[in-house]
Amino acid sequence: MLNFKGKNNRIIIISLVLLSIILLSVIFVEGAGSGSTNKVNLTVLSHPVLYTSGMGGDEGLIPEFMEETGYKVEVITAPLEEILQKTVVDFVSGSGSYDIITYNDRSMHSGLADYLLPLDKYVSEAGDDYKFDDILESTLACNRFDDHLYGISFRYGCFMLYYRKDIFEKYDVSVPQDYEDLMDACEKITKGLRSDGINDVYAIVYGGEPGHAIFEDFSTWLFGHGASIADANGNCLLNSESAIQTLEDFITPYKNGWSSPDTPGMTRDKLTTAMQKGKAAMALIYGGYWGLITDPEKSDVYDKFSWSLIPSSPGVKRGRTNFGGWQFIINKDTKNPDAAWELVKYLTTPNAAKYVALEHANAPVRKSVYNNLKYLERYPLAKDWLKAFEASGLAIPGGHEKIAEIMDIIGYEVADALVGKKSPREAMLNAYEKVDKILKH
Repeated sequence: MLNFKGKNNRIIIISLVLLSIILLSVIFVEGAGSGSTNKVNLTVLSHPVLYTSGMGGDEGLIPEFMEETGYKVEVITAPLEEILQKTVVDFVSGSGSYDIITYNDRSMHSGLADYLLPLDKYVSEAGDDYKFDDILESTLACNRFDDHLYGISFRYGCFMLYYRKDIFEKYDVSVPQDYEDLMDACEKITKGLRSDGINDVYAIVYGGEPGHAIFEDFSTWLFGHGASIADANGNCLLNSESAIQTLEDFITPYKNGWSSPDTPGMTRDKLTTAMQKGKAAMALIYGGYWGLITDPEKSDVYDKFSWSLIPSSPGVKRGRTNFGGWQFIINKDTKNPDAAWELVKYLTTPNAAKYVALEHANAPVRKSVYNNLKYLERYPLAKDWLKAFEASGLAIPGGHEKIAEIMDIIGYEVADALVGKKSPREAMLNAYEKVDKILKH
């Protein structure tokens, strides 16, 4: 039996009581903390650029979300190829290792529907503040399969015509409205430059490296001609006269010396550098590169540029172009589907979209951002970006699981035509035969 009598014993008892209270307080606090942070654990697999520009990085939206919800979010970054490899393994195994994944538009296809969480119910219950209708519908098209939504767009860019206004003014050249105008402009600018003894500046620059680089630029011209790779029923359209005419026009500047002799090896980085160094009068280029060519620290001619919608063939909606971007998708096997949606919703609200667009130069997908006065002040061409989005669509409606192979086929056939190995008709018919087999398989 314990003896509580005596001064020393009372001191010991009081000390033990105080110690017990302290220990219980610590256990309670730590328990509450671990309960709130460990109750829900989410893992995001993202491209590193998207984590910084699309989510704000280590001091951006995800830390805010964790603080507000008490959830723990781990972000794993990887290049696209690695993301695709990791997710294939995860999807097939059903392990649900990655709750939320960033996928680009080219990687979205109907075969993913079996592995992704449908988002229709979540969107319908998101509330008026989420303003789902504010997201550009053209960017959501690649996320819809069999009348269900499987992704939320958050970063997209389209192609535009960026040109040197000083060169256009000097040689009295009008901004081209169609592809006949574009050829005339190239010829007139080249004659003017050469007559002035300027031999290292070219009328136009565009990607010609075989494979994906040339595919991206060619598909921009393809859309501008009113053509596409396939229709909504999966029928290949590369044998159409408009597709063949696109390739005729595409190779003409290089064949006539209006573009750089380096065109067959031109990558997007080299193209951008040529514009920054003042070596080209114009380019049909990814819209987001406006910031690179007008940056005083990176561009020698930063204050010489203007912009326009890309040329369009007669009867084609003005500004119809190729576009590309990224979306958040949720793994069907996630252990926390509701929490995963909470995070996706948090990252794609109107306020979040405005924040990453203004503070991290993220290419927005919400109409409200394009019409925001601060955004327009910083990017005065934003309203024309919006017009281009609204005029554009997908190269292959519904996507395709072998899109990388399709892009390579088209890219290499176009590259052969560019350097004269094949006629434009021969190259397009070859591409049609190969792509059509894939689409019908």
